[in-house]
Amino acid sequence: ARAGADGAPPYAFASTLALDLGTVAPCVAGPKRPQDYVPLAELHADFARSLAAPVGFKGFGVADAAARAKRVPFEHGGR
Repeated sequence: ARAGADGAPPYAFASTLALDLGTVAPCVAGPKRPQDYVPLAELHADFARSLAAPVGFKGFGVADAAARAKRVPFEHGGR
């Protein structure tokens, strides 16, 4: 280990952490409330629940099931 730029001694760690990357799952989280992350595998269901939930935190108040089922074409980057 080498000294820091200011000549400070190198860091000394008391323990190490082993992480099995096979157990890490992708998720979505916002900068305002990162603790409210949603695993990517659950994103579709979570968003569907949010559409029907009352207006407020994670709620959009779209009560009509037909409106929630509506699909709109989306194109990005020519696809």
